[in-house]
Amino acid sequence: MLVAAPSYLAQFGRPHNIEGLAQHRAIHYMERNPDDWSFKSGSELLVARVAPRLRVTSCLAMRDAAIAGLGIASLPTFHSHDAIRSGALEIIDIGVDADETPISIAYHNGAPPSAKLTALIDHLKRAFGDPPYWDADIPLPARG
Repeated sequence: MLVAAPSYLAQFGRPHNIEGLAQHRAIHYMERNPDDWSFKSGSELLVARVAPRLRVTSCLAMRDAAIAGLGIASLPTFHSHDAIRSGALEIIDIGVDADETPISIAYHNGAPPSAKLTALIDHLKRAFGDPPYWDADIPLPARG
């Protein structure tokens, strides 16, 4: 999700589309192509290049910088859900969905997962929930 503090949005406005992001300040994660955010519209991949105000090596630092009003951050909701619920961050809906990176567990191809791995997967599914607990009560943009 793209998120920003209410103070940032009051000062710089709210982007409503990918093109509008170019006029904003971004908080980027340093390990990725730092100036790109990718989105999906149907099967089409869209890329927005947003100039960085800050680059960090931690999603928690990104969240805290966004809460401080330093710019817009692209964060997974499991890092930002508490700040969104409290109003410290607002979700920015630009009409397309962020390109998702799934949480994955990999194991040797061709062999069935061990009992320990199966137990871990079952535990994580129960612990996270469906939808995941961090998305409960967050007003996610509806796409149709």
